[in-house]
Amino acid sequence: MAEAGSRGRGGERPNFLVLCMDQWQTHMRVPEAVRFPAMERLKAQGVSFDRQYCTVPICTPSRATMWTGVHAVHTGLWDNTNFAWIDELSAEVPTIGHLLREQGYHTAFKGKWHLSEVETSEDALERYGFSDYQQWGDMYGAPLQGEQLDGAAAFETADWLEHTATRLDRPWLLVCSLINPHDVMFLRTDPVEEPHPNGAMASLLTTVQRLGFFQQEWGVELPANHHDDLGGQPYGVRAYREPVEAHYGRIPEGRDDLWKVRRNYLINCMRLVDAEFQKVLDAMDRAGHWENTVVLFMSDHGEMNGAHRMAQKGAIHFDEATICNLTVCVPDGPRGRRTAAVGSHLDLAPTLLEFAGMSEAEIRERHPHLKGRSLKPAVLDPDGPGPRGSAAEPGDGALVCWDGLNMLDTEW
Repeated sequence: MAEAGSRGRGGERPNFLVLCMDQWQTHMRVPEAVRFPAMERLKAQGVSFDRQYCTVPICTPSRATMWTGVHAVHTGLWDNTNFAWIDELSAEVPTIGHLLREQGYHTAFKGKWHLSEVETSEDALERYGFSDYQQWGDMYGAPLQGEQLDGAAAFETADWLEHTATRLDRPWLLVCSLINPHDVMFLRTDPVEEPHPNGAMASLLTTVQRLGFFQQEWGVELPANHHDDLGGQPYGVRAYREPVEAHYGRIPEGRDDLWKVRRNYLINCMRLVDAEFQKVLDAMDRAGHWENTVVLFMSDHGEMNGAHRMAQKGAIHFDEATICNLTVCVPDGPRGRRTAAVGSHLDLAPTLLEFAGMSEAEIRERHPHLKGRSLKPAVLDPDGPGPRGSAAEPGDGALVCWDGLNMLDTEW
């Protein structure tokens, strides 16, 4: 007999909807007046992880692990594909698209890919195990691209849920991968935040727009560790901050007001992407998918967001950059709960496979390259330690790699 949560309506294998965003600092203290309706609804319907770790806190390597279930050393994508020293994801590396297709699923992908060159074709990701990509190509996260294109990807996702998913004769996996709040990556809060003239991002930086949406102020506060002088930190932490300030600009000492501008902007970018995810949830309502769909809401990595007086992500190990949001909503599963169980983005693939009906033994036998742990036990029993342990009941934990060739030497 299948365990609770393994099957959906009528004993069918569940569908999967993965909602992914980019660069949200999940444990940021958000003022009470700020509302994130989509995120709040998902948290009320599922189980949220307090300590879900990415494997590398930068877009391409993190997403490669999420979609393949293997570490960056095995995908070859240990830095962003934008860099000349990184090739694209090999089509020989199985993705969750391939793995679930083997289980009889229709698999589709909408939105940000950022793992390879993408043709302008709806079949562009077939070699990676996914159908139904957007015809207009990738949206990897260029300046203000979240504002520009998240709405288009959300529209295509909603359309797919209402028109394609309802006609399928098999269960499905759909990934909806949006960019924001990643637009904060290119924010220059003030002209005084001057990057090095040869900084890689100097020509890409944007300002807070004069749109009323972005002019809203929320009374944000700085984190308790904001004024860390890094005196007690290892060399790698100082080596991280130096190139970040060279490429993106440095907020001078005594300008805490500009750090608050940055934190306020991140919230508004998050409000923007939350509104797009709300359109997807509305489509789920209209199509009646909730009864037989496991929904996972996550991000690829975090954002330093003023912690230790730093911004960005990448070659840094702090919680703000490495801990990501993960909420899992299971039909008839626990609702409105949190779990202290440690999770890793390495675990997405085995988690989906176990919810699709495979046992842990079957996953190990058929896919020995998957070293992650299924988080299904932690989702169905939020009070338990989960397969990696928790702070209260330590276990194996999660492996995080923090490197980046572009951050090793500013002179280089």
